[in-house]
Amino acid sequence: MLIVGANQFSATLSLSVAIGVYSKKKIDNPVHLLSFSLIVIAFLLVFMVMDGEIMILPLIMLIAASLVDEAGNDISDYDKKLKKSKLFRHRFFVYFFGKRCTLKVVLLYMVLINIFPMYILVAIILFDETYTIVEMYSDSILNSKSDLGM
Repeated sequence: MLIVGANQFSATLSLSVAIGVYSKKKIDNPVHLLSFSLIVIAFLLVFMVMDGEIMILPLIMLIAASLVDEAGNDISDYDKKLKKSKLFRHRFFVYFFGKRCTLKVVLLYMVLINIFPMYILVAIILFDETYTIVEMYSDSILNSKSDLGM
């Protein structure tokens, strides 16, 4: 947490994702609420002790991107007709918001205009792909247990 708070780019990105998820009411579990609260408190402490910096305009842009991603992901998760559709635009919508690409596109824009360094974009892409791999692994375990009749 100290490393994230000490790096203004990581702090801005982490805070924007946390606020976006919280704003869309994805934190529906007391444990998630507790961990979110601890993250916010840790950020505040790090900024008081280390004079950390948050970039306000990029933070606002990234929060907006996070909100759009969460809303699009909700639609792509719950709309069965959209998931079953063979139309390219529907499949692209499900893929784009399933991978939460809005945040990555906004971050790419900020990398291209030299607001953020490239390693932050690479890190978020690798993080999301790792998340996808773990989700696939978890689904495969659940499916193998259901196939065995457990």
